[in-house]
Amino acid sequence: MASYKDPGILRPAYPFMDVLSKIHPCEMCPDCEVIRTNRSKHCAICNRCVERFDHHCPWINNCVGVHNHNSFLVFISTLLIVLILIIISSIVMLSNECFPREQGAAQECPLIEICIGCKILWLRYLLLLVTLCISLFFGGPATILFYVHSKNYFSGKTTNERFARQARTASLISESENFGSVSSFSNLDE
Repeated sequence: MASYKDPGILRPAYPFMDVLSKIHPCEMCPDCEVIRTNRSKHCAICNRCVERFDHHCPWINNCVGVHNHNSFLVFISTLLIVLILIIISSIVMLSNECFPREQGAAQECPLIEICIGCKILWLRYLLLLVTLCISLFFGGPATILFYVHSKNYFSGKTTNERFARQARTASLISESENFGSVSSFSNLDE
């Protein structure tokens, strides 16, 4: 859903030249020929303006915007749930043996016909360890991704707005530092 759903592409409502004569050019997107809203942004990858632009996600190969933001949150939450389930099942399988421990039991593992790794014990443990390592490797970033996007979603902000605010704050700090250094040099001249 997040990949195929329209993220909220802005479409031109009027001829571009007619609107350009009535609206300030900074409020227009010259590439898409649409009126920009406060929360829209032109995506350089998709080459289109998206309403409430969050970011362009390479994993879904689509922008995340007003119409598919909920689907994107469902995607990353189910991704995290699947990774947690794989980690738990790998740990359980590593701690259990496939064959019963009693000598007289004639039962076999129900997975024996599916997985040849049950018969070759070192291969079974190797595959489980590799699966566990890969799941842990992707589980950390997926947890951070879920946390950040949930926090943004519930605060009513987008990733684009959050980074734009951080960039403005950083530029204001650097401007004030430059102004302070310029004023200190002017004091030396006096």
